[in-house]
Amino acid sequence: MGGLVYRALLICNSNFPEDKKGLPKLFGPVRDGLALYGALTDQECGLFNPANVEVLFDADAQEIKEAAERFFTADVRYDDVLLFYYSGHGRRFNRNLYFCGRDAVSDRIASTGVSAAVVNDMMEVTRAATKIVILDCCHAGAFKGKAEAVSPEFFAGAGRYVMTASAASEQAADSAGRGQPSPFTQVLVDGLLFGAQGSHETGQLGAHELYQYVFKELPEKFPRPQERASGMGDTPLARRKTKSFTQPIAGHEVAPKGLIRPAGEDAATGSGAPMSSPIAQALGVSRRRAGEYSVGDYHAWKAVMLLDLLVAIFGFLSWQTWLLEPYGLSGGDVEAVLFFSVVLAVLSFLLASSEGLTLAYLVRKFKRATGVGGGSMREVPGYVRKEILERRSVVMVRLVGNIVGCFFGLAWFVALTSLSFRADAYSLFMATLGALCFISLLRLVKLGDALFIAGALISFLGIFPKQGDLGYDAGEFGFGASLQGMAFLAMLCAWLFRLSNKALFLAAGLALIPAAIAYPAYQLLVGISLAGVTLAFIGVLMGDGVPLEEDGRSPVGAVIHRLGGGR
Repeated sequence: MGGLVYRALLICNSNFPEDKKGLPKLFGPVRDGLALYGALTDQECGLFNPANVEVLFDADAQEIKEAAERFFTADVRYDDVLLFYYSGHGRRFNRNLYFCGRDAVSDRIASTGVSAAVVNDMMEVTRAATKIVILDCCHAGAFKGKAEAVSPEFFAGAGRYVMTASAASEQAADSAGRGQPSPFTQVLVDGLLFGAQGSHETGQLGAHELYQYVFKELPEKFPRPQERASGMGDTPLARRKTKSFTQPIAGHEVAPKGLIRPAGEDAATGSGAPMSSPIAQALGVSRRRAGEYSVGDYHAWKAVMLLDLLVAIFGFLSWQTWLLEPYGLSGGDVEAVLFFSVVLAVLSFLLASSEGLTLAYLVRKFKRATGVGGGSMREVPGYVRKEILERRSVVMVRLVGNIVGCFFGLAWFVALTSLSFRADAYSLFMATLGALCFISLLRLVKLGDALFIAGALISFLGIFPKQGDLGYDAGEFGFGASLQGMAFLAMLCAWLFRLSNKALFLAAGLALIPAAIAYPAYQLLVGISLAGVTLAFIGVLMGDGVPLEEDGRSPVGAVIHRLGGGR
């Protein structure tokens, strides 16, 4: 016999797209799973080998049953210790408990949920003598429905220990907001990491001792946890740390090392929930603040590379007098600006590609650490994307890239004010310089949806150049310029109040109307505004307006993907 082998299956479901009204989205489960994984496999006090911990995020009913069957029956030995954990919605029907997969429907829970009886049967036939069940489900409140909580009696049996977040007649609590574990799992994780410091002479924390820690430390405003043990001793779940420690403050957690930072703390300010204006509160929206990224902000490096490539190609060809002489712009100052722009574009391109490679590496690192998700960013659990984007290596590469990008503004300013780069193609060249400058500035101050708002700013600036310079010439075509200005205000408001991806798409579409009708109606080519709106659309397709905490791609991009024959 090889001694105790600890194995765990953590099932964490946040999204229930088949029944968004009956089973609203939960904020806690993803963070619950990451935090518990980190505590169980902690190098100092964890007793679980990372290879023996499986984490499922947003699994459907069939995936949950298949994973549970493998967990309880495949290659299990008598002296194994099995820990089954579930965080998500739970429902009761005809005296039976049902776990909710991502395909669950509350009014058809018997056919769409995962019956506790099925999991119970699997536990009955497992060869492992020790089974531990921890349930943090049946979340309630304004965002969580009204299901009853779980009673330990559901899983009572020989060789079993059961701990639940609440009694059968109570409602368990979801996390207070995005990026935070639920109160129960938060204290559970703290207990695994630090509870053993005060345990008896063995230096280990048993399941019952863990329950006592959770019961004592969980604030009284939350439901009281429940436990039941049958036919087993106080099986150790953690060991004493060998080094000194610092007790984490409330609302923080420990998660897989090298990937996850403490929750509940904003990356930019360290503050809690954002403050909203009375208007925003009345409309049910929140005002934008630093550190609130979107899926599009992860993909922004791709757009930066494309814009860098355009600047480099146009600047190099112009520097080689392909376009200089026709406009009478030859001269040392012009060539210096073009050369400076090409050098910046090459540096920015290299830094943007480095950012993409770093993100890809961290995604693969997360997959290897947890066995969750595929190789693309979209296949990684939603909240992890923000954590990866905030890793030090990514932040440093982006910081240097954004600083370099800000110098595009210098080239743009010199070309605009001193050299009169305003004829046709040069107008688009300068608009691209301006877009790169805006994107870099926005990313530098950590404001999200950078592609969308940079495009909106360029579309607005297109109002002022003369008609021959691909602008509206506001003095000559005041009506069209006014429409474009109002469309810009709509885009600005949509961005400022963090409206959805679809709302950003509609705002960009509104800005496209005056730019698109200017030529057929007035033979006026407003290329600068069109270029800005195009950049805004690119941002929408890449995921601007989709919070990083949410899973999946841009809804608009998904529609276009399906129209193109994709799945």
